[in-house]
Amino acid sequence: MALYVLQKPGRGIWPKLADMGVFIDNDRSQSAIYISNGDLAMLMNLIALQHSWIGVPFLTYGTEQITTNGPKYIFDIQPLWQKQQPYSQTSEYYLMIQKINQIRDKIKIEQLNQIELEVEDTFYAYARGNQMLVALTNVGDWSKQTYHYKVQNSTFEANARICDILNGECTNVNADRSVDVYLAGGYPRIFVKEDMI
Repeated sequence: MALYVLQKPGRGIWPKLADMGVFIDNDRSQSAIYISNGDLAMLMNLIALQHSWIGVPFLTYGTEQITTNGPKYIFDIQPLWQKQQPYSQTSEYYLMIQKINQIRDKIKIEQLNQIELEVEDTFYAYARGNQMLVALTNVGDWSKQTYHYKVQNSTFEANARICDILNGECTNVNADRSVDVYLAGGYPRIFVKEDMI
C-alpha cells in the first residue's frame, strides 16, 4: 500500500510531479541491490517502477551492472567509465533499462498522466496515459509460481494487441478493456501497444 500513498503527498507541495526525481537508491544510502537482499526479481521491479513512475529516474552507478563485490556492495557506488573495470552493455539489467528508456522516449512518457489501476498486498498496477501498463509485485524471486491478476479498466482499447517490452510476450486486451497479467518468478511486466515495439 506504500505506493498507493506515495503519489498523494507531493501533489499539493510540488505541483508538477513530472519534474521530481525518482530514486530507488543514491550515493548516500544503501544500494537497491543491498536493500532487496540480492533478490534480482525484486530489483527488476524497483527498476521498472523507477523508470515508469511519474518523474525523472535517477539511477546510481553500478545498479544496472548488479555490482555485488566487496564492501562497496552495500553502497553500490561504481564508476562505469574506468578502464580497469569495463562495464557490460549487454547485461540483462542494462538492456532492461535501455528498453524502458527507448519506450519512454517513444511514448513521450513525461506528457502522460499516471493512473492507478490495481492495488493489492502483492500486486500493483498503473497506467501511463493510454500508452503503458506497468504490473509490479513484491513476492521476489524466491517465488517460483506464476501469479494471475485481472487488471480491470485498463486504459488500452478493447481487443488491442499489447506486448511486454521486457520479455516480448504479447496478449490481447479483453473486450471489457481488462488485461490478464501473469507474473512469473516475481518479475514485473511493462505492456505497450504492439506497434510501439
